[in-house]
Amino acid sequence: MLPLARALVQDGHRVVWYAGRRFCPDIASVGAEFIPTTRADDVIANRSMKRRRRSTNGPRAIRESFATFFLGQAETQLDDLLEITGRQRVDAVLCDLLMFAPQLLHAVGGPPWATLGDGPLEFDDELAPPFGPGYLPDQSLWGRQRDFVVRRTARRLVYGPLQLQWQEIQARNGIRTKLAAVQERISPYLHLQACPPGFEYPRHRLPPQLHWIGVMRPVPSQGWTEPTWLPTLADAGRPVILITQGTMRPDPNELIIPAIKALADHPVQLLVLTGQPNSHAVDRALRNLGSTRAAITVCGYLPYERVLPMVSCMVTNGGYTGVTLALSYGVPLVQIGRTEEKREVGARIVWSGTGRRIRGRRPRPSAIARAVSDVLMNPSYRTAAERLRDEISRNGDAPGRAAALISRLATTHQPVHRR
Repeated sequence: MLPLARALVQDGHRVVWYAGRRFCPDIASVGAEFIPTTRADDVIANRSMKRRRRSTNGPRAIRESFATFFLGQAETQLDDLLEITGRQRVDAVLCDLLMFAPQLLHAVGGPPWATLGDGPLEFDDELAPPFGPGYLPDQSLWGRQRDFVVRRTARRLVYGPLQLQWQEIQARNGIRTKLAAVQERISPYLHLQACPPGFEYPRHRLPPQLHWIGVMRPVPSQGWTEPTWLPTLADAGRPVILITQGTMRPDPNELIIPAIKALADHPVQLLVLTGQPNSHAVDRALRNLGSTRAAITVCGYLPYERVLPMVSCMVTNGGYTGVTLALSYGVPLVQIGRTEEKREVGARIVWSGTGRRIRGRRPRPSAIARAVSDVLMNPSYRTAAERLRDEISRNGDAPGRAAALISRLATTHQPVHRR
């Protein structure tokens, strides 16, 4: 959300950002005012959440995470938001799809809220498969039966108990207006989907307040010094393969180390971003490899905007922001992983033709090597990625467009429909 906050500030708006304390420097860097969580927990810093995200998946894990960390925080977050809006004027609220408190705030007389879709679109439709398992669209008889069974099972095992919890929260706070079901989280006022339409499945119907804003490229990093080797990384004429698994899943044995082993004997340039200042496991794996045919560079962090223009293929666990940023540069992908929303991201990569996915949490190096070789040798993947790059480019300034839509909501307090 940093690019969007900066665009709002540049347009002359006062932006107050309620978040965990670790985000204070970034928020201040774009000119927004930071307000820390007080009664509510800092969900990102919650150690039990980090352990759960690393170790569990499936319907039970989804239900427990929602019940504890998202719905479970809604009332204390509401208390924080009531205090914030009680001491200053707030014309509109923007949140992601995992925060329920703004909906409660509006129901008790607060301002309208907008949602930002920084993950695959969850809006249900008969043309799209149910969200979660990472299925591809299939309108055959078997596919429709599959989707029916999965939706019914999800309502019973996941959303049914969560809906009861959501209704109890509303009752405790004196809310009699019927709010949207727990799985229907996009705002009825304005939803900003941070991708091009071509990266999403077709649907019979989309709500009129859903706007495709494209990809919001990161705010330029402050205090970052470019390594001397970076400008010449692609000079050797070898394909540059970017390997990254983001910051939410720090175990390099899930993707980074298998990918290095898979490609070490190929004539490529590997650029490995660990997401950490030090990664002893990666260093140990490199020592054990000995001499390699690939040139391998390991770095904790590099701004994507400096790296992606020279990348031939990105090997990723499927973090949504990284994937859409790669597509904004026309970079094809190999996606590995099935945690959080990664199954759904991988399915959209396959459906859009922009890359390959490998199912499984710890894939065999041989499977990674085959997928990367296919992406490098088959020009259709690059062509599809460049098609989405051009679509993103036609959308123009994503933060600026999003800021203009939020300004309309803040001014009118009415749903902002597509024109």
